[in-house]
Amino acid sequence: MTKIGLGVGLLRSNEAGGSIPTQSLTSLSINTNGWELDATITASKVGGAYANLNNYATPGLALTVRSVSWTSGGVQTTVDRTVIATAALRKAYNQHANRDEATSGSNITVKYVLSSKVYSSDSIVACSVAAGFFTDNGPGGSGGVSALQTPAVTNNSSQVYPAPIAMWLNSDRDEATSTSFSIGLTCAHRFFKSGQQVRAVKFIATDQHSNSASVIATAMSKITFTGSALNASEFRANLDLSTLTQGDLLTIDCIIYPWVGNSWQASVDGAAYPSSNMTTLRVLNNKTQAFGTAIAYVDGVGAGTPTVFGGTSAVTIATADTSAAANPYSTVALAAAAIKTFNNATYGRNDASGGIIKLTATTHTHGTFGAVTGGLIPLTIQASNPVNKATTIFRDSGANVFNGFPAYTKIKNLTLRKNGAGSVVFISTGGTTNSNNATIIDNCIFDLNATTDYDGWMLDVGQLTLINCTGNMLNIAKSVASNAKMINAWGCDVVAAHDAVYNHCGNKSQNLSYSAGRDAVAQFQTPGKCFMGWCFFGNADSGDLGAQRNNLEVALIGNVLEQRTGATQPLIAMNHSGTNTTTQMLDIANTGVGARENYLYNDGSSASLITADGISACSVWNEFNSKSDVFATNGVCIGNWSFRYRVDGFYCCHMRGDSNTDSVAADSWQAEIVGRGDSNGTNGAPIAVNWISDASFTVAGAGNGNYKPNSATTVLPQIPAGLTAFPFDLNGTAVPTNGTAYVGALQA
Repeated sequence: MTKIGLGVGLLRSNEAGGSIPTQSLTSLSINTNGWELDATITASKVGGAYANLNNYATPGLALTVRSVSWTSGGVQTTVDRTVIATAALRKAYNQHANRDEATSGSNITVKYVLSSKVYSSDSIVACSVAAGFFTDNGPGGSGGVSALQTPAVTNNSSQVYPAPIAMWLNSDRDEATSTSFSIGLTCAHRFFKSGQQVRAVKFIATDQHSNSASVIATAMSKITFTGSALNASEFRANLDLSTLTQGDLLTIDCIIYPWVGNSWQASVDGAAYPSSNMTTLRVLNNKTQAFGTAIAYVDGVGAGTPTVFGGTSAVTIATADTSAAANPYSTVALAAAAIKTFNNATYGRNDASGGIIKLTATTHTHGTFGAVTGGLIPLTIQASNPVNKATTIFRDSGANVFNGFPAYTKIKNLTLRKNGAGSVVFISTGGTTNSNNATIIDNCIFDLNATTDYDGWMLDVGQLTLINCTGNMLNIAKSVASNAKMINAWGCDVVAAHDAVYNHCGNKSQNLSYSAGRDAVAQFQTPGKCFMGWCFFGNADSGDLGAQRNNLEVALIGNVLEQRTGATQPLIAMNHSGTNTTTQMLDIANTGVGARENYLYNDGSSASLITADGISACSVWNEFNSKSDVFATNGVCIGNWSFRYRVDGFYCCHMRGDSNTDSVAADSWQAEIVGRGDSNGTNGAPIAVNWISDASFTVAGAGNGNYKPNSATTVLPQIPAGLTAFPFDLNGTAVPTNGTAYVGALQA
C-alpha cells in the first residue's frame, strides 16, 4: 500500500501488524561539485515519488543561499539566492534508467539536482520542504506522521565563485592627451541580472610615482562601431588624470564587481602583462602634450625639403603639422628614420615613439624601418586626411620584409593593400608569442587586390589589435604556432573568427571559422580566456565556431551565428570532443540558425572524460546537442552533467530540439530536464520564431538574414523582468526590462 507525505511530515499508512516508524528528512549536504544535494530519508525505501521538483512557483525543496555580492560603489555585501531541487539525479550508464537512490538499513539516501551552483563561500540560511514532497513506496509501517523538522544543511561545496570573462575596448600603449581619459571594457558573467553582466566596474590609473586615480562605471552603455555598423554593451568612464604625473607610463587596472561572487582585479587575477588574455594596459600620460610629438609627411616623391617638425602643446603641434605637410619625405622608411633622429635630438629619446607619419592620398610601398625601434608608445602611420583612407594606400613591396616595423606601431585611417599574389610578409615587428610587441590597426581597409589571401601577411606582430576595420583579408586572423600573432578585435567587418583571435566584440564576417585554442595551441596562454560578444558571423557549411583546450574559458554573448549553405558541419562546436577540462563556457542571449549546435559534450570514447562547466541562458538555437554517458555507452562520461541538468541555465529556446530525440530525457542530446522557462520544439513541429528575414540553410537562404523576431507572429519565449543580460543588442535596440524582452541576440 502506498504511503503518502502530508502536511509538514512524511506519512505511512497503517499496515496490519506494523509498528509506527518515524520518518524524517535528515543529513542534508551539498556535494563537493556544488550542484548535488545528498539527503537521507529515514524509514523509507527506494522507488518513492517526489512532488514539485523543478517547480519554481511552489518548490518541493528550496534552499536560501547567502552569497557574496557588491554595491554599485564596490562595497562588499551579501545577496540571498533561492536554490531549488529540480530533479532526482539518475545513475550513470548502464543503470541510467534508475534514480541515484541508495538504501542504508531502513533509510534511503537520495541525490537531488540543484537549480544553481552553491559555492564554498556561500552559507545556507534556510531550508524549506513542502507538504507532500515525498511519497514512500516501501513496505512496512502502520501509519503515523513525523514532524518534519527543517534540517540543517552542510555545505561541502569545493567550488569557487566563477570569474568574469572580459576584454578591454581600449588598445594597449595608448596616449592620453588631456586630463580626461575614456576607458572601457565589456564582460560576461555566470550571474548576470537586470540588464547588466556585473554590478559595476572600477577603473584605476596608477603612475610611476605611485599616484592613483579611479572611477566607477555602474551601468552598461552602448558603443557603436563604424567598421561593422554593429553595437555592443560596455562599461565606460572617464579617468581624471589631473593629479597624475605628466610623462609617466600609466598602468590601467580594473576591478569587476559581480552580482554574485568575489571581485576580480586584472592586476591580481588576470594574466601577467603583457598578454592577449585579460591583463592591465599601459597608457602614456601626456596630458600637457609636453612629451613631444614629431610629425613627418610622405607624398611618395619628396617634394620640397623633407623635414620633421615637432611640438609640445596643442598650438605648436598644429604649427608643426602645417610645416611638415609642406616638406614631405618620399618614403615611410625615410620618414621613420628621421623621426627617430629628431626625437633623440629634441626630446632626448632615441626612438620613434609618439611620432606621426602622415601619408598623402597616393600609393606608398613598404620598405623596412624596424631599426627605428620602439619606445613608450607606438609610431603612428596614418592618412593625412581620414576622408581619403580609400585612396591613401600602403602596400607590401612584393617581397618578404621581416621585422620591418618597430615593436610598437599604430596604423590608422588608410588602405592596406596586398601587392602581389604570392605569400608575402608585410607587417612584421619581430614579436614572439606573448611578447610585448603591440601593433594597432585602426579604421583601415584591407584590400586583397584580386590576389590570393595569405595568413602570414601579418607575421610576428605579438599583440595585434584590430579596430573598426573593413575589407577582404579574411585570413588575417588565421595563424599557426609560429606566427606569433595574438589578436583582439572590435567593430570590424573584415576579421573572420579564427584561431589567432582571443576576443571579439561587434565584429561581422560571412566566413565563420574560429578554433580558439584548438589549432594554434601554442598561441594561447593557460588558461586561455576568449570573449565573443555582439558579433554577426556566418559560414557556408565549411567550418564551425569551435573551442577546445584544457582550462579554456569562453563567453558567447549577444551574437547572431548563421549557417547558410548546408548542415554537414555544426554551426558551433564548443569543447565537443577530446579529453579537455573546460573551466567555464558561457552561452548568454545568442541566436544560432541554419545548423546544429554541439556544446559541452562527451561524444563516445572512454577517453572523452571532459569536465565541462558552463551555462546556457536566454539563447535561441536551431538544434542543441550535448551528449554524455548514454550516447557514449560509458558511465564515466558524466563531466558535463551540470550543464545537461540546466544548472544556472534558463529561458532558452531550442527550435527543433536536438538531433536525436523529440523529448528531454537521459538519452536526449538537448538536456536531462526542461530548464526554467525553456521552450523545446522538434523537427516535426519547430518553434515558430518567424524571423524578419531567415536567410539560413533552414530555408536554403543566401545568408546575411535579419534575425529579429516578428513580434506580431512569433512564439519565441520572453524573459521575465530582472533576468535580461544586457541593455542593448547588436542592432543598438534597447532590451526591455519589463518582462517583454525576447530570448536570443536581437529584439523586435
